[in-house]
Amino acid sequence: MDFIKEVISTFNKKDKEEFERFLTRKQPKNNRRDLTTFRLLFDMYQGKEVEIENIKGSANYHALRKRLSKEFDLFLMLKEANENFNDILGLHKVVYFINQKKFDCTFEWIKVESKRKGKKFIEEEIKIQRLKLEILPYFKGEELEKTQKRLFELQKLQYQKDRLQVSFIQIQNSLKDKIFKGEYDDNYLEIEKILNKNQVVEMIKVDPNILMQIIRMLRAKFLLDKKYKQFAFVAQKYYEQMFSLFNREQLPNLLLGELEFIMSHAYFRIRKFSKSKYHLSFLNDIMEKDHVLLNAYGAKYISIKSSIDVLEGQLAKAVLEHEKFIEEHLNKLSIKDKLTLNLNLVAYYCCEGAYKKAGRLLIGFQKSDSYYLNLIGMESMVRKELIRVIVQVELGNIDLALNILQKIQKQYATMFEREEYQMVPSYVKTIIQYIDNPNQNSKIVLKTMEEATDYKDSRLFDDPKLLSFYSWLKSKILGKNLYETLLQEYQNSILNDT
Repeated sequence: MDFIKEVISTFNKKDKEEFERFLTRKQPKNNRRDLTTFRLLFDMYQGKEVEIENIKGSANYHALRKRLSKEFDLFLMLKEANENFNDILGLHKVVYFINQKKFDCTFEWIKVESKRKGKKFIEEEIKIQRLKLEILPYFKGEELEKTQKRLFELQKLQYQKDRLQVSFIQIQNSLKDKIFKGEYDDNYLEIEKILNKNQVVEMIKVDPNILMQIIRMLRAKFLLDKKYKQFAFVAQKYYEQMFSLFNREQLPNLLLGELEFIMSHAYFRIRKFSKSKYHLSFLNDIMEKDHVLLNAYGAKYISIKSSIDVLEGQLAKAVLEHEKFIEEHLNKLSIKDKLTLNLNLVAYYCCEGAYKKAGRLLIGFQKSDSYYLNLIGMESMVRKELIRVIVQVELGNIDLALNILQKIQKQYATMFEREEYQMVPSYVKTIIQYIDNPNQNSKIVLKTMEEATDYKDSRLFDDPKLLSFYSWLKSKILGKNLYETLLQEYQNSILNDT
């Protein structure tokens, strides 16, 4: 791994300027070779064309990189301390004075930190009590019993938290495996056992991360069950509980961002777009202040926002914002995020009727099926292949479209046996029938598919994105405009929900 490259890929303009000031803190000279090298590497790793060969050929190049690597290490350590531990900076004073054997001063700082207003997390309180133990030998023993009692209580909570984390990882891995394989299973009693066994109710009161882990586990459970409405209801209760226990200022940005994303996505899936956008606005506010969060949730944010824009009649806006985001953040996006965003864009181009642009973008998906399958799992893989079918049919590449459809039928046959996916093979079969005989009585073909799948009640169509597949087929069969059909079907789904 290239440490310098990985760090630079997370920097924005503000980070770059901050690091330059940090780098020149001792000798503020603008012509320093390490500063010059950093600026060139920054431009290069941001995708710009730069002349760096002369520097690479220098005997000092590797020494400069080594120096930069050390400075990056120190810079990140100080940056993380400033950003994530502002609430416990007083403890560094305590540690300093303990090392200086100034115990009177230390005891005063300990009392200040102990009485500080606001909730303290488990790790922070343990640090305070342990520091107390270091200085209590030099004072009278009246504090010992109270300190000992509180420390043991905290250690018990920390032990429970660690056990929950291990169990949480095991459950997450199990659920991810089920999602990857497209499996459906109602047996989630293990989650309830964990919550009871680890006395989670008490743990929640002292650490928001525990509550966040419960939300993650329940989200995985409900999404796998396709119980979107139930999850939105449960998630709202936990969301309210989070802010009844903790203020926003007490919560780390990454936790806040994840929570707002989960809420926005939950309401998006049940087409409550006003509530989804409400939580998106909170997420956007946090991302504007924290570029780490922007790197983590920027792609997810733009995916939901653009999808809502499309279904609210703002297709052109969605396309422009998607294109702009991909262009500006290309070097920072994960492979999975790049794939997801480009697939979204292909779908939007189809809604515009820009099938050649969609086809050109699809050409970039040149990896093997196994590569994409390992990256996104079976369900998303089927979505990707169906998007390819739509584009190839519209471009007139009928044989290629049929080959893709036949591959879908064969490759994912076991997945389609499960109840929640049983509409897909009927959908694929109807597309093949349409391609084989586009002049047959199309309304009968459409009605036959609908009756065979009972699509009006299908849980698949709780997902607004999946409406696009049905809308495309209906627009082709009835000879209507795709985007107009999609908007009409979305409105129908809203009316059928009320």
